[in-house]
Amino acid sequence: MILRALLMAGCLLCSAAPALADRAESMRDVARADAAFAQGQPRTARVELMNATEADPKNAIAWMYQARIALTLGDGAAAEEALDRAIGAGYRVSRTLHFRAHARLLEHRPADALAIAVADQVAPEHRGYAARLRGRHALSWATMHAPKTNLRSLARSRQLIPLCGSISHASA
Repeated sequence: MILRALLMAGCLLCSAAPALADRAESMRDVARADAAFAQGQPRTARVELMNATEADPKNAIAWMYQARIALTLGDGAAAEEALDRAIGAGYRVSRTLHFRAHARLLEHRPADALAIAVADQVAPEHRGYAARLRGRHALSWATMHAPKTNLRSLARSRQLIPLCGSISHASA
């Protein structure tokens, strides 16, 4: 009985080893992508992230980073696809809404972007990013129409930016 249990445990361990190796390789690719992005090479980062998601298609972190890179490159459609894959891999929807709103702005769908970037739907750690997107939209709209009421989003985003250190001018 003990021998059978040991054999079963060994079989399970051997069958899990390739998956663990794929995850490790995928995370190494994510680290290389991060280094490339930090050096101002988003296209190289995108290639590394493609390698990461090929090695482990369930790596939600790699898919989210791929969405961020797509947004940096101005590709809203690719960002939305990566966000869908991240959600499919287990990432919480509320933690993707700020990027999805950004993607919709890039796709010239501002009404959709504003509907997605509603503060109480977005995860708290990303509300500053979402407010900044609402502010950017309000500022561009105000340039054309100039009502003061729509500038409230911009004022609110300026209040939230110090609370959200991950926002950079290049990524939004």
